[in-house]
Amino acid sequence: MASPAKKRRNSKKAVGAQTPEPLISAAALRRLRQLSLLGGVLGSTYLVIAMSTYSAQDPAFSHTGSGQVANAAGPAGAWLADVVFQVFGYGAWALSSLILVFGLKMGGKKLGGLLGAFAGALSLWSVLTAIALVAPGTETHAFPPGGYVGLLSA
Repeated sequence: MASPAKKRRNSKKAVGAQTPEPLISAAALRRLRQLSLLGGVLGSTYLVIAMSTYSAQDPAFSHTGSGQVANAAGPAGAWLADVVFQVFGYGAWALSSLILVFGLKMGGKKLGGLLGAFAGALSLWSVLTAIALVAPGTETHAFPPGGYVGLLSA
């Protein structure tokens, strides 16, 4: 005769053998990864266009006005470029690369791990601090060369 303890173990095994159904199907996950990749590429391209056509005279975050916006990305691009340049300075150009890498990572591509991301962020911070120390901003510049991140950490 089988003991009750043995019977309970077998019944637990049968219950534990069921695997929960995934919250999202494989096709939906693949589609989400494709959309993330597309969003990263488009976001990076938009940021590069906004930064490359930046004008300090555009009405944006640090400069008010009601004149025409010369930025090719429009008023939102003028604001975005102004904020990014104010915060990161010339290191903002690296931000477009980071957005692209984030899009690739969300798209399912294998690119380094957490340590690689930390090393990249530390390198960007070091470069911003070095730019702020070597090339201090003046009143004629629209933004600090190392941005406020580099300026505050220098």
